[in-house]
Amino acid sequence: MICKSCNSEISDDSEYCPVCNVYASPYKLETLEVIDNYENVLLIDDGGKFNLQVDNKNEILAGRADVNSSPDIDLGPYDKGPFVSRRHGVFFWENGRLYYKDVSKNGSFINGKKIKQNELILLNDGDSIVFGSVKGRLKLNY
Repeated sequence: MICKSCNSEISDDSEYCPVCNVYASPYKLETLEVIDNYENVLLIDDGGKFNLQVDNKNEILAGRADVNSSPDIDLGPYDKGPFVSRRHGVFFWENGRLYYKDVSKNGSFINGKKIKQNELILLNDGDSIVFGSVKGRLKLNY
């Protein structure tokens, strides 16, 4: 796997990049070939791809990784400023549907609308989502 922060090569079982110490998310997908095998994915406009269907885990934390924080989805490498919080938002599954809850200071937008902190939002295929300055789109199959 390649570190999105410093472009160093990281072994697949590493928790942190040995060069820049950024958290290496096990949910990050590195190639389009791999992403085609997953049905529920967050696609970041700048090239990031994250699996949202994770076995044995109901909640997926999105945020900015550092030595004190290790979110499941590290949005830090895609942030164009200090806008993504360490704990920015949480994706979670309930009754086979994906929801999002913003837990940040800077807020999140779903389909261009700013959502309230801790508000539960039902997500649909094709929804756009913005975490601070990071823009993405959801590919959901349900």
